Amino acid sequence: MNIKLLPISCILLVVCVNFYAIVSDLFLLENLTYILYFLIFFFFLLKKRHGFNGLMLLFQVCNILAYVARLFSGKWFVELSLVFFSIAYTAIIIESSKHIKIKNANYYMFGYLLIILGINAYFMWQHLFEIKVYLRTPLEYYFYSLFYLNLMILGITAFVYYLNSYSTKSMYFISLALCIIFSDVLKDMSLFYFKDISVEIAQSVIRLGSAFFVMLFFITKEKKLRLLNVV
Repeated sequence: MNIKLLPISCILLVVCVNFYAIVSDLFLLENLTYILYFLIFFFFLLKKRHGFNGLMLLFQVCNILAYVARLFSGKWFVELSLVFFSIAYTAIIIESSKHIKIKNANYYMFGYLLIILGINAYFMWQHLFEIKVYLRTPLEYYFYSLFYLNLMILGITAFVYYLNSYSTKSMYFISLALCIIFSDVLKDMSLFYFKDISVEIAQSVIRLGSAFFVMLFFITKEKKLRLLNVV
């Protein structure tokens, strides 16, 4: 086998195992495949990138620990996984913020961002209000609130970074942010509202996309392709 095809073969094998786990309702195997998604791309990232980035390692470690926590069914493991996810997402928010430079601020754009922020906050509050009845304790509700607040900040940061840069790196980051947000929302849909195989497979494919785009984000250098200075 061509050595260059080995990562692709590994990913295809893990995806097939993941689909089998979803269809067969094998929760532990499903979470193991999510860990493998990120590990495979992480090892590929280490081959492509010279040197270590502390925030990159923090994201990968906390992200994997969040999936590991989901393998256990104890009282605090759900909350622990939410904390690890929040730390991981904070790491890439900080990393992307390094490349945002506020110049020639456009008040219309700031107004637009405030409207987007308000709409997202409203829908986040509505979602949290609806899932509150499914949560076991008020503490779990607070952890979910922190987690979704983190997702909202991630989405806003990706939007601002893209409009500020229009670079290849910013496109990878906004794609990463969208993959993370949609996969987590779809996962909660199947967990709290209704369990549907097609929804779970969709979130799995999107989650694979997040593992792919986080690799591209960290190996790509920032090169400005500014078309319009809107932020």
